[in-house]
Amino acid sequence: MMKEALRSILPERTSFKLLAKALGRAVQQGSLVVVDPWGQRHVFGTDDTPTASIRLTDPRTSARVLADPMLGVGEAYMDGTLILEGGSLRDFLMIGVSIANDFAKSPLAAGEFAGPFRKRQRRNPIARARANVAHHYDLSEDLYRLFLDPDLQYSCAYFQDGDESLEVAQAKKKRHIAAKLRLETGARVLDIGSGWGGLALELASRHGVEVDGLTLSDEQLRVAAARVSASGLEPHVRFHLRDYRHETGTYDRIVSVGSLNTSANRTTGSSSISCTDYWRRTGSPSSMRSDERVRQPKTTHGSRSISFPADTARHCRKCSRRSNIADYG
Repeated sequence: MMKEALRSILPERTSFKLLAKALGRAVQQGSLVVVDPWGQRHVFGTDDTPTASIRLTDPRTSARVLADPMLGVGEAYMDGTLILEGGSLRDFLMIGVSIANDFAKSPLAAGEFAGPFRKRQRRNPIARARANVAHHYDLSEDLYRLFLDPDLQYSCAYFQDGDESLEVAQAKKKRHIAAKLRLETGARVLDIGSGWGGLALELASRHGVEVDGLTLSDEQLRVAAARVSASGLEPHVRFHLRDYRHETGTYDRIVSVGSLNTSANRTTGSSSISCTDYWRRTGSPSSMRSDERVRQPKTTHGSRSISFPADTARHCRKCSRRSNIADYG
């Protein structure tokens, strides 16, 4: 969406000039030679290693890179509109990582043009969220079983010692999340982005809790429901094809594994999560409910802490430390 918008408002040569200006600032280590689509040669950086030389064959590539440097460069390389002519791919990637980091901070990366479109792109209305999930996850279960552990854990594993197998590291991750939640028998847990159901089944079988899992994937729902039926945990684990913004239940704990960091955005304009301490202080039931807006999570030590609106935050400064919400991504 945004790259098309940039193309429509930026002439092709202007796009490259903006890109060249950003590269002139961003290339601090090594040397990058860029041959533009009109055959002109541009050199950025110093003469130090690593060195790489690329050719842009499509005038529209500059706008793609400005709109989203990490994705734009990768797509252009795959499409053949960015050709590596000198140096190794490793050298180019080493330069590219430092450039991408600078682009993320630099207003020169078409910020004045891209800002309104970037905000629009970050919006994640329910229809778009459903389509995105379907595109990625409504694929064959057999495909995911080729590279995931037997429990079909898709997010990062917890390699505590460094020499664990993938299966052991994923089991450690689930135990780590359960410890952060401080579960009590009979507690109600909401699992946002429950995937193929592995974490929900683990929490219910090992800790005696009631779990409701939310997914937007028909295929994940099918697999998760079959796993519940086979496990005999049907009274205690339920999966729903539902966006978290439509959830109205009351829960003691909420967990999201690698989901809220992409879906939580104030621009969605809808509901989300409140904090246990807030309800305790106000004399309401000790539960988490879906009626406070979530703001973008901040990363802390491999988990995610969630910030709340100011009027709520005053009552729940200790929430993330007490681990009543765990978003391990």
